[in-house]
Amino acid sequence: MIRKIIAGTRYVVGGVFFCLVCFFFSIAFMFRPFNRENCSICSQTAGKIVLEILGIKVRVKNLERLFSSAASDSPAILIANHQHTIDILVLGSILPSGAVTIGKRSLI
Repeated sequence: MIRKIIAGTRYVVGGVFFCLVCFFFSIAFMFRPFNRENCSICSQTAGKIVLEILGIKVRVKNLERLFSSAASDSPAILIANHQHTIDILVLGSILPSGAVTIGKRSLI
């Protein structure tokens, strides 16, 4: 029972923190509109900290294949099949700076 309460509290704290980070970053990004780094900065910061709050450790296999020096010079497409809402935080925490994300209109 205590474990469920602690887990629930972590999700609430993580959600509140994520909302605060997005709010403060949106204010900061008003001074640098249309900068492609804005999304990367927000997603990396929020993703890493919220995953830490939730106690989730991310293990990525073969990350060097995606972000090697040869691959970083050329464009790449990473397709994610979202199975859970936490996938957004995980991808945000591992994507390199300058990564641009797009979404499906039907998901909005």
